Amino acid sequence: MIRAAVSLTYFFAAFTAGSIVTGHAANDPPIVPGMDPGGPAIALITDGIDYTDPEIAKRLARDGEGELIAFDFVDGDIHPFAAADETTGTNAAKILLAAHPNARLVIARVDRNQAASIAKAMLFVSRTPAKVAVITDQGLSGDHLAIVKKAAYRTKKMAFAVPANESLKMPRNVFIVVPPSNALDPLADNTQALMEKAAALSCLIEKGVRVANLAKQPNASVASCQP
Repeated sequence: MIRAAVSLTYFFAAFTAGSIVTGHAANDPPIVPGMDPGGPAIALITDGIDYTDPEIAKRLARDGEGELIAFDFVDGDIHPFAAADETTGTNAAKILLAAHPNARLVIARVDRNQAASIAKAMLFVSRTPAKVAVITDQGLSGDHLAIVKKAAYRTKKMAFAVPANESLKMPRNVFIVVPPSNALDPLADNTQALMEKAAALSCLIEKGVRVANLAKQPNASVASCQP
């Protein structure tokens, strides 16, 4: 059986020149030992996550030997760590798990200032067990959305929940989430809406809805997707 961590490392090699780093940055904490928790995989494309948080650690997707199914496109390793007070990822992960407690998390850490970093992460997570991915951000625009659009066309079998400040025409596997117009805190409200959208998309796929047909159920929610 080929280890998932090895195959994912070789996949990343297609996107970058030079040596592949399979260790971790000196300031990254060790991964909490564990095995894959099972359940539907949902990918978080984010600026990092505190994977030592007990609530998150127990729901991280892992390969057959307990290594994370994850990649850090900032440090070039498989430890996508960022302190909870320095990232949106940790809070987003907790909101997602509250919306879909049975989910397991695939993590891709990106540099949100570099559109190419997000595109690489989209291609990466499409090669993992995840069928749904969510990009955590304050709202993508311009070059970032153009790159997301191109990457989505190459990953048509995966659904993406994407934040944006306005609704735009995108491939049918991309679901734009716009902050409520009356939101007092658009960032907070958009994170909640993003995670709920990702959870709802995952529920529909679990029920047998194909990614190509998800757009036919635009009002689906986690509640309406439950048995």
